[in-house]
Amino acid sequence: MVPLLIAGAAIGAGIGALSTGMQGEKAQGQLGHQKRTAWEQYLLGKDYSDEQYSINRNQAQMQSYIAENRLNQNVDQSIAQMNTGLLSQAYGIQNAQIQTSSSIGASLAAEGAGGTRGNTANGLMRAYEEASLARNIDLQNQQNRQMLTGMTTQAGNALTDIRNERSSWDAGGYRYQQKEAQDTYNRKMAELGQADFDWRIADAAPGPMDYLVNMFSGASSGLSMAGSFSSFGKVGGGKYQKPP
Repeated sequence: MVPLLIAGAAIGAGIGALSTGMQGEKAQGQLGHQKRTAWEQYLLGKDYSDEQYSINRNQAQMQSYIAENRLNQNVDQSIAQMNTGLLSQAYGIQNAQIQTSSSIGASLAAEGAGGTRGNTANGLMRAYEEASLARNIDLQNQQNRQMLTGMTTQAGNALTDIRNERSSWDAGGYRYQQKEAQDTYNRKMAELGQADFDWRIADAAPGPMDYLVNMFSGASSGLSMAGSFSSFGKVGGGKYQKPP
């Protein structure tokens, strides 16, 4: 009986050790598959992010060139309208100068005809008309300069905004930097996940204590099974006695 028990214990211990190794290999294989899948998912996500960025960049670039072209058209139209207004003002100024000269000439002629040349009141009126004309011309010129300055400043600011937005998608721009920052974060997170999988794979490998515990458990099961076989053999090997 002792050899049977020893054999049963040895077989049970061997099965326990084999089972421990197989379970460890299976767990490590599953974790390795999950690790590879996680990295492939990261690469797919990066490719998708790069493609989306390229699409958005091309769309933004196209829209910026359209906006710049429309801005140039609006500026050209505004300049044309302003030139028309300036021409109209020039004609108006010319007419006002003619009228003022005619009025002053008529006043001087009237004074000569009436023998009142050098009249102080008439002289003041003529000086006022000339000063008023010069003041109106100067005011119009000042308004024109302000209008032109405002138009060019507004157009220049709009053009700067358009070009800044366009350049933001290229190296050095804020959108490009945002994309780089997001890519760096995603890669570091993916690498952190890979390191975690490496730790879990290493941790899933059975250690000496795992083997020892499962071998003792297998040996105990083997002893119990060997004892059962021994008892069965004794019962089966006895002679049959007819009951009295």
